[in-house]
Amino acid sequence: MAVQWESQLHEYRRLKGPQIKLSTIESEPEDMAPEPTQLTAERRVWLIKLVELTETRYGRFGICCLKLLFWTALQLYFATIGFGAVFFVVSALWLIYRSLRSRAPLQGEPSAYSVFNPGCEPIQGTFTAEKLEREMGLRVLN
Repeated sequence: MAVQWESQLHEYRRLKGPQIKLSTIESEPEDMAPEPTQLTAERRVWLIKLVELTETRYGRFGICCLKLLFWTALQLYFATIGFGAVFFVVSALWLIYRSLRSRAPLQGEPSAYSVFNPGCEPIQGTFTAEKLEREMGLRVLN
C-alpha cells in the first residue's frame, strides 16, 4: 500500500515538478526587490558617516545614552503593565551575558587558571599558599 502511494507521488512530482518550478520563476518580476548587496551612493555615504561617528568617543557616548534612554522607556512601560521586576531581572541577566568575555584569547595570552598555562605558570598577582607563608614569616614545607 505504501509503495503504491510513494510511486504515485514520485510519478506526480516527475510530471508536475518542472512545470511548477517554471511557472513560479516566470511569475516573479525581476525588479521587484533589489539585491541586498546593492547600495546607492547616498546610502554608502550615510553608512560611512555613521561608522565614522560611532568610532569617535562622543559617538559611542551618544549611542550609549540612546540605549540607556531606550532601556529606561522600556522599563517604565513594563512597570506600568505590571512586569517591571521581570523586565529588570531579564535585562540584568542579558547584561551579565553580554559582559562575559566574547573574544577568543590572543596568541600567548595566559589563562586566569594556571592549570591551562604551559608549565602551570600562574599569572601575575596570583595569591598562593607559598606567598602567604613567606609574607607571614613561616617556613615553607617541602
